[in-house]
Amino acid sequence: MLFKKPKKENKIFKCPRCGFVINFVGEPSEKITIQCPNCSQKGFILFKKKNWEKRFLVISKIIGVIQILIGIYFLLIQTPKLEKVGITLIIIGVTIIFLITEKTFYNSVNDNYIILGTIMLILVFFFVTGKSNLELFVVMIFIGLLIIKEVTEEYTSVLFKRRMGILFLAFFLIFLAIVGKRIITILHI
Repeated sequence: MLFKKPKKENKIFKCPRCGFVINFVGEPSEKITIQCPNCSQKGFILFKKKNWEKRFLVISKIIGVIQILIGIYFLLIQTPKLEKVGITLIIIGVTIIFLITEKTFYNSVNDNYIILGTIMLILVFFFVTGKSNLELFVVMIFIGLLIIKEVTEEYTSVLFKRRMGILFLAFFLIFLAIVGKRIITILHI
């Protein structure tokens, strides 16, 4: 497994009213509402996340932002060879920032594999399209996202489906712009 689901923790709670000791089991970032069986005092227990898990999520967001910034820099240089590299870095950076969340990190190993698969697919399309135009590269990514979205629909969490749908919609709009540009070029409007 890429990311193991966090182990459940035991937490011993002492009731502030009567002093009765209760043992609870929960996962990191889980909030459990409790009631003392002795005096009926209500409260809650919060299981804290581990530091390395928080750091991983922050580092993944930083890496995504750095990739986007480098991609924008490559686009600003306006060299045809670096333009495609810049677009690729921006797409991968947005994918990392948008799809890796706290919920995908904890809830589903499938989501994490799909994120890695999406990034690998983008890189494969980058090398396969080679020196061809940028439009073909973007259209191939759109088709790849469509396939990934449809094939993995039943294996992903609801949040991941929603985020993947938004990413797919963004590429669909870019695809429509490319098709519209091609139609205008063909019709000489």
